[in-house]
Amino acid sequence: MTMNPVDTLDAGALERPNDTAFFWKGETWTYARLQGDVNFVAAYLSNKGIDIHDRIALHLPNSPHLLICLLACFRLGAVAVPINNRFKAQELTSVFQRVEPRYYIGSKAFESEILRVGETLIPANSRLIFSTISEFDREAWQSPAVDSSDMIRGRRSSPDDVMLLLPTSGTTGDPKVVIHTAKTLSAVTKQYQALGLQDDDIMLTASPIVHAGGLFNFLSSLRRTGPMVMLGAFDAHSVLDEIEARRCTWFKGLPFMFDQLARAQTERYRDTSSLRLCVSSGDVCSAKVQQDFLDLFGCPLSSAWACTEAATSLAICPKDNVAFLGSPSGRYRITDETGLAVPRTQPGELWVEGPNVSPGYWISPSEIERHAQGWFRTGDIMSEGNDGALRFFGRQKNLIIKGGSNISPVEVETAIRAHPDVQDAAVFGIPDEQLGETLGALIEAVDVQSFPGVADILQATRHRISDYKVPDHAIAVGQIPRAANGKIDRKSLLEIFYRETANSVRPATKIGHSR
Repeated sequence: MTMNPVDTLDAGALERPNDTAFFWKGETWTYARLQGDVNFVAAYLSNKGIDIHDRIALHLPNSPHLLICLLACFRLGAVAVPINNRFKAQELTSVFQRVEPRYYIGSKAFESEILRVGETLIPANSRLIFSTISEFDREAWQSPAVDSSDMIRGRRSSPDDVMLLLPTSGTTGDPKVVIHTAKTLSAVTKQYQALGLQDDDIMLTASPIVHAGGLFNFLSSLRRTGPMVMLGAFDAHSVLDEIEARRCTWFKGLPFMFDQLARAQTERYRDTSSLRLCVSSGDVCSAKVQQDFLDLFGCPLSSAWACTEAATSLAICPKDNVAFLGSPSGRYRITDETGLAVPRTQPGELWVEGPNVSPGYWISPSEIERHAQGWFRTGDIMSEGNDGALRFFGRQKNLIIKGGSNISPVEVETAIRAHPDVQDAAVFGIPDEQLGETLGALIEAVDVQSFPGVADILQATRHRISDYKVPDHAIAVGQIPRAANGKIDRKSLLEIFYRETANSVRPATKIGHSR
C-alpha cells in the first residue's frame, strides 16, 4: 500500500497526538503541532493560488520551516523542490528554467544568489524570504492564512504523480533533477527497515534535509513511533551532545562524519551507550573506520549503498565495501558496457530496478527522461561474489586506465588506508603519453611527526594489491580535499598534486611531505 507522507502524519496526529515527531534545538514538535503547522502553511500556499502539480522551490537550511513546507506541498498535491543550499546563481537558473517553480520559499542567507537569478524565472510577488529561520513563527508569514484544511485534504495526487524533484549537485554539467513519486517515497521509507531502523528508535540526523539522505531520514521517521532529532548542520561535538542528551539510538551519515565523531569522543567523553546502530552511506567507509568506531563506541557501524535515484536499494554491509540487496521487491544486475550480464565475480556496472527507483529525470513540465524499462544505470562498478555479496569498486567515470588495465581508485585507497599510519587517502589518474594514465595518490597522515613517509606506505601497499595498482607518484598532504557533501573532491586531486610538486612528476620514492 502506498503511504503519502501526510497520511502518516495524519495517522500520528490522530492516534498519538502528544507524541514527539521531532526535536529541534530546545523545542518539541508533537504530531498534533506538526499537523497544525503543516495545515497552516498549506492554506497559505492555497491562498497564493498554488494548486495540484505546481512546483514549489524550497531554498531553506535544516529547520522546522523546511520540514513543514515539505509536508505542506505534499498536503496540497504540489511538487516540492528542495534546493541545494550551496547552489550559485548559474546552478539555480539551470534548475529553475527546467522546473518552472510557481512559488519560492527561501532564507535571507541565500537572497544574494536569488537576486542574481532575476524576476523572469521567479517574480518578486512569488517569493517569500525569511530573515530568520531559527524558530517557526506563524506571524512571520506575510499574509494571514485561512484554515481550509477540509478543502486542502481533497487535493490528492495519484501514487504515480510527481511529488518531489531533487536537483543533484553532480560533478560535471548542469544539475540533474531526479523525480520521486508517492509510490517511490513510500517504498524508500519502508526500506529503512533493511537498515535496521526500528519503530521505537530515536533517530538523529545532521545531514541536509534538502539532500536525499537527510530527506529520506525525515520521511522514514514519520512512519515510526520514535522521534527524530534534527541538527542544523553536522558538527561532531554537537552530534555527541545530542546523543547523550536525547538518548539517540540510530544515526546515519557519511564516512567522514564517523571519523570525526571518533576524534571528538576522544577529545571529550560523552555517554553514547544508547546508540544501537549507525549506518554509513554515500561513500566508501573503510574497515579501519568501522573497527575504530566499534572499539570506541561499542556500536556496530554498517555500510549501505544508496543514491538519490535509488535510495536504500542495497543495504547493510558487514565487511569493507560489501553490500547486499536491501529490498526484497527490487532487482539488480551487473553488466558490461553493452548492457549484457558479466560472469559472477567479474566487475561491471550496477543496474537497479524496483519500487524505490526514481522513474527518471525532469526535463521540463512536458518532458520526462525515463529510465529504460525501469532500470536505472547507476554508473557504479561492482562485482557479485559467489555468496551474493556485492563489492564496490568505484564510479565508472573515476576508473583509471593504465596501459589498458582498469584500476579502481577505491580499491587502491582501501589498501593504502589499511596502513596504521594513514588517516585518509585519495587516488587519481595522471595523464601519461605512453600508458594513457599513471596512478597518483594524496596521503593524509594520522600523525605528521611520526609518519614514516610515502615510500614506506607504498611499499607496504604492495603486500595488499598487485604491483601495477600501486601508485606511481604520491605526496603527503595535510588533509584530503572533500566536497560539500563529504565525498572526496576528485576534480581537485590532480590540480593539488601538480601544485604541490611544482608541475613535475617524480617517482613516489623521491616525494616526501608536502608543505
